[in-house]
Amino acid sequence: MKIQHTLLLAFFALIFISPKNSKAQVAGNILYNAETRYQHQNQEMIVRAASPQSNQVTFDINGIYNCVAKSYLAIFHIKQVGKDAAEADQLMGQRIADFMNRVELLGLKESDVVCDMLSMVPVYDVQVSDGKRFSKTYTEIPAGFEIQKNLHVHFKDAKVLDQIITAAALSEIYDLVKVDYYVPNMDAIYDTLRTKAIEVLRKRVALYEKLGVPLDDETRYVSDRQGVFFPLDRYESYQSVANTSIDNINPKKRDEVVVDETRVNNKTLYYNKIPYKNYDFILHEAIIEPVVQFTYNLQVRFEISPKKEEAPKEKIVEKEVIKTEIKKEFFFITPQGEVKALPN
Repeated sequence: MKIQHTLLLAFFALIFISPKNSKAQVAGNILYNAETRYQHQNQEMIVRAASPQSNQVTFDINGIYNCVAKSYLAIFHIKQVGKDAAEADQLMGQRIADFMNRVELLGLKESDVVCDMLSMVPVYDVQVSDGKRFSKTYTEIPAGFEIQKNLHVHFKDAKVLDQIITAAALSEIYDLVKVDYYVPNMDAIYDTLRTKAIEVLRKRVALYEKLGVPLDDETRYVSDRQGVFFPLDRYESYQSVANTSIDNINPKKRDEVVVDETRVNNKTLYYNKIPYKNYDFILHEAIIEPVVQFTYNLQVRFEISPKKEEAPKEKIVEKEVIKTEIKKEFFFITPQGEVKALPN
C-alpha cells in the first residue's frame, strides 16, 4: 500500500506541474502580469528536412546561438504621496538620494542611474454631505499630491542585481518592473550563424550527390530569416504541488491563522530556453543561466538535374577485305630472238 500511495503522489505531481506561457531570472514583476506578456515566445523555427518535390529538393538549415548578456538595465517603480506637491517631491527625493548612496557603494556610477518622471497629480478625498431628505452630495476635496517615477539602473554583472534590490528595499523602493538584457555587436553573431549554416548546407548537398541525386548548381532559390529571444520571452509558469501544512503552524497561534480550505497550489515561474530538438546546430549549447538566444534559418531549393540519356551505339559491320596479290614474272629475249622465262 505504501508503494501504491507513493506512485499516486508522483502521478498527481506530474499532473499539477503544467507549463503555460513563456516569459526572464533577472526579470522583474512584469512576469506576473499576464496582460502585458509578450506574444512571440512560441515563434520557434520549425525544421523541415530536405524534401523532394517532383524535380526539386528543399533544404532548411536552422541554427541557434546562446549568448550571455554583457550588461543589464533594471527598472524600479516609485510612488510617493504628500500633503502638497512640495512635501511629495521632498520625500521622493530623499528616497532616491538614499538609493543612490547605497548603489554607489556597489560600484555603480551616478550616470548608471537615470530617473524617469511619469506623473504628478493631485489626490482627492470624497466628502459626503446631506443635501436633501432622500439624497446625499459627494464633493471632492484636495487631499495631497502623488508623484510616480521610474529608476533605470544600468549594471554589467548579473550577480549585482540582488544587492541592488536590497539597496532599493532599504530605500523603501519595492517594485522591480523588469530587467532588459543587452548584447553588443549582434551583426557578428548573425554572421557566425550564416557561416555555419552554409557549411551544414554544403555537407547536405554533398551527401545527396553521393546518394546519386544530382543537384543543379545553376538553378537554386535562397531565402533566410533571423530572430532573437530574450529571457523575458522564455519564462513559463507552473503550479507546484507543495503546500503549507497546517500541522506546521504554532499551536498557540493556530486559532489566529485563517487557512484556505481549498489549498490552492502555489504558482511560480522558471526559465525555459528554446528547445534544441528543432535545430541542426547549436553554438554554445551548455548554459547555466538565462541567455539571449539568436536564431537563423537558411532555406535553399535546388532543381534536380535531369539524367543524361546515352546515345545508342552504332553497330559496327565488318567489311570483307579483298586482297589482290600480284604475281610477277620476268622474261628475256635470246640473240636468236627467242623469248624465255626467267626462273623465280
